[in-house]
Amino acid sequence: MTGAREPTPLGPSPRDEPLSYPGTAPWASGVLSADGFRPSVALDEALRALDAAPVRSRTPVLAVGSNASPAQLHAKFGAAGVTPTVAMTCTSVRGVRVGVAATVSRWGYVPAAPVFDPAATSRLVVTWLD
Repeated sequence: MTGAREPTPLGPSPRDEPLSYPGTAPWASGVLSADGFRPSVALDEALRALDAAPVRSRTPVLAVGSNASPAQLHAKFGAAGVTPTVAMTCTSVRGVRVGVAATVSRWGYVPAAPVFDPAATSRLVVTWLD
């Protein structure tokens, strides 16, 4: 794959280690698969190599909190019996910052929540789901 590298270690999932919340977000765009996270600038090429739907056939979802963590997505998809094949794009988003929800998850952490703030610019991740 052009622009692809070997999978990077996922690290702990906040589901498994609540004190690791929100988990580690990718430092670059790439594709999460059953083998791990592969940084890649050629997302469609990386998805094609996995025989997965291209980006244009997917729905973009802004990830806030642990949903930006490949380890967390891997754990969530695995728990649901689904193979995790997710394109992930790092981006800057204006008008949104990360806050906290007024709840404790069943895994023991306080989840993040989007807060609309016209003055904010946040580095977030877009997950491309099929």
